[in-house]
Amino acid sequence: MNEEQKQAVRDAVTSALGHAYDCQRVWSAWDVGTMSSNDFSLVAEDDERLNDIPDAALAAMPAPFQARVQPRMMACFGAEIAADAQERNHRFLERRWNWSRRVAPRPARRTSWWTTSMGGRSGTSIRKWAA
Repeated sequence: MNEEQKQAVRDAVTSALGHAYDCQRVWSAWDVGTMSSNDFSLVAEDDERLNDIPDAALAAMPAPFQARVQPRMMACFGAEIAADAQERNHRFLERRWNWSRRVAPRPARRTSWWTTSMGGRSGTSIRKWAA
């Protein structure tokens, strides 16, 4: 993300926070009774906090899909093929075609259907049986 985009995110966070305050001490200090209004500051006026919030939000976002896939493509195909989208598409289609041929159900031959449905009788005995 470039600086212009970061600034746009920072401006959006600033306007969304409005008059939100940030506590500078640990919350257990409330029990002691030593906290005062000096322990709070407007988040919109604290440049360090305004930079931290968008940076933390952007760091939590996953990397784009292409950025996650690129190292794997380089390892599998090499730089030349990884840069050639048409070649990768052809390889994908070839692999899908081969896969579909392996897993697609093949039509049973008529003779095997007849022999299994007739209890394993041969073709001659089936003709005699059917007559």
